[in-house]
Amino acid sequence: MKFGTSKGLSFDKNDMIVIVKNAILVGAAAAVTFLAENLAKVDFGQSTALVIPIVAVVLNTVSRWLKDYTK
Repeated sequence: MKFGTSKGLSFDKNDMIVIVKNAILVGAAAAVTFLAENLAKVDFGQSTALVIPIVAVVLNTVSRWLKDYTK
C-alpha cells in the first residue's frame, strides 16, 4: 500500500492503514527492546544458563525482523 494518497490536511483509508501498521510495529519493537534490556534480571533457577541465551537469540531475531533495512 502506498502512503500519501490523500489530499493535504486529511487522511484516507490507505493512510490510516499505514499509520496503524507502523504503530503496531513500533510498539512491538519497543516491547522487544524492553524485554531484551531486562533479560539479565530474570532468574530461572538452575536453567537460567540455558534459557537466557535462547531467549536473547529469539529477541535479537525478532528485533531484526521488525526493522526495515531497505532504506
